[in-house]
Amino acid sequence: ERNYVSTKRGEHGLGMKHVKILVDKYNGYLNLQNEPGIFASEVTIPLTDN
Repeated sequence: ERNYVSTKRGEHGLGMKHVKILVDKYNGYLNLQNEPGIFASEVTIPLTDN
């Protein structure tokens, strides 16, 4: 599993590790794409009836 490290200063958001934990918890899907100068993420979490 690959680690993605931000080079931004200050706040960084949730972090991919935490996103992965949430996606796994709710049986979702996480797709990460990384190319020079581009980072893209796709998160899908199924809806449930309460």
